[in-house]
Amino acid sequence: SKDKPAQASEFYRPFQDQDMVGRMKLFYGVQDGFPWDQIYGRSDGTPKSLTFIPKAIKERVLEADKSKALKIVCAGSKIFEKCTGNRGEICPYRISQECANVIEPFMTKQKLVCSGEDFAKFISGESVSLG
Repeated sequence: SKDKPAQASEFYRPFQDQDMVGRMKLFYGVQDGFPWDQIYGRSDGTPKSLTFIPKAIKERVLEADKSKALKIVCAGSKIFEKCTGNRGEICPYRISQECANVIEPFMTKQKLVCSGEDFAKFISGESVSLG
């Protein structure tokens, strides 16, 4: 079955789709220790993007605002964006450049490690031999 489009909200809510988390863990090789409890969305279902919220903001602002009195415009950085079309069949979310540095230390798949010299060649259009 297709995922239902998510209705956006002004409130952040923890991303608790364990099936989806499992798919992302498998696809990106995310090791134990990554703080999945700091991943939030702004809608139920499958949000368009997921936000990484620093622990201090999560605890002192989001969890402390029990009455939802605060209108929080931005509390973190986008870490995942929903893929469109066929790209989302294997893994529905791609890593956002905004927070790549947060998840990269926990990843064992879908990343390429290269020297600065090889990277410079790559961005200048030269051929680079990998492996």
